[in-house]
Amino acid sequence: MAKYAKKLWDNLETEYSEVIYFRESFLNLSILLFLLRAKIETFLFLAKSVLLTIQSF
Repeated sequence: MAKYAKKLWDNLETEYSEVIYFRESFLNLSILLFLLRAKIETFLFLAKSVLLTIQSF
């Protein structure tokens, strides 16, 4: 019985570790996408500013 309980506990620990790893990976992906969006928006803002400056001449 103790051997079965230990095996069950080890399986639960493994499953829990995989869930935590997936959650952390998902959060990292969300942060990465947010930063990428911010970079794109900054680039577009700068490009628009440059075009407006060129047009003003």
